Amino acid sequence: MKQKRIIFSLILFLLLGTCAKSAELGTTFSKKQCDYFGLDEKETFLEVLRMDFDVIRLAAYWDEIEKEEGVFDFSSLDWQIKKARERKIPVVLTVGMKAPRWPEYYIPSWVLEKADLPYGSDVAGDPFLKEKALLFIKRTAERYKGEKIIILWQVENEAFTRIGKEAWYIGKEFLQEEVDLVRSIVRGKEILLTSATYPNRLLRFATRLVSPYNFIKDYIPMAGTIGLNVYPTVGEKKWGMDFYIRTTPEERKRYFTEEIKKLKENGKKVWVTELQAEPWEPGHLVYKPEEEPKTSSPLETYEAFTELKDEGVEVFLFWGVEYWVYRKKNYNDDRWYELLKRIKEERE
Repeated sequence: MKQKRIIFSLILFLLLGTCAKSAELGTTFSKKQCDYFGLDEKETFLEVLRMDFDVIRLAAYWDEIEKEEGVFDFSSLDWQIKKARERKIPVVLTVGMKAPRWPEYYIPSWVLEKADLPYGSDVAGDPFLKEKALLFIKRTAERYKGEKIIILWQVENEAFTRIGKEAWYIGKEFLQEEVDLVRSIVRGKEILLTSATYPNRLLRFATRLVSPYNFIKDYIPMAGTIGLNVYPTVGEKKWGMDFYIRTTPEERKRYFTEEIKKLKENGKKVWVTELQAEPWEPGHLVYKPEEEPKTSSPLETYEAFTELKDEGVEVFLFWGVEYWVYRKKNYNDDRWYELLKRIKEERE
């Protein structure tokens, strides 16, 4: 392992010599992911803040905040925002029924018990869920509308993507209603919408067959900032076999150049809201063993970063910072820390 780290550092040093154009760097923090790795939420969050990111994305998890109908507990999120404010690190706050991290939907059990949500359906089709989701969003937006450290409000997460255990999605009409509600409360703050991306032509074609929307294009009238989620390699376990869904640099270059150009022509700010920086091995939520995974490495993350940094992306949020802490704590592996440090040094 030590030898691999030395080789990594040497290669990264050589690669970073070509890095010139700067962009803001951030990450997403999730208490849910800390629970998965067995990490203490507060200790881990403070560790992440000490990394001195330019921005950090947080989530208002509905199932944690409103465990009982009408009883709201914002204490955990209050603490996170307070600590970010103390470090003067700007916050992006995600609100809605979908939020970063699996299982995607964070609908309280008391809502699910009353709602009728068939497999693969538009969850906004249920009147009870719709009513309660809007009330939760309203309460959250009203609570934090005066919080200056929050620079951007994200409404839902990959709203149009059929994902999660039940392959639900959020329809365009309801998403617009949510956006309008947040905008009416947090006046003067921009709205962010995030989208899955499909550089692989086969996956892109398959997605169009099952979705009524053009993910990125349909966001353009709704928000000033569009976030792209980028995963070069993902593992899947199907029929007892391991599959790896990969994209090539050429595929990614063609796809992202075209999509970002369209967004810029429409006056949109472009973020990469999830740049893969953790391994998604077949059969694993996120890979925990010490052995080197096949789906992600610091060098692969850097390569993806360098592909996009000159395309007009304004902010990169590295996806997987809890994994970085887990690797360092359990295996004394600080390569992800080294990656961030060297990218930051090079842009100065």
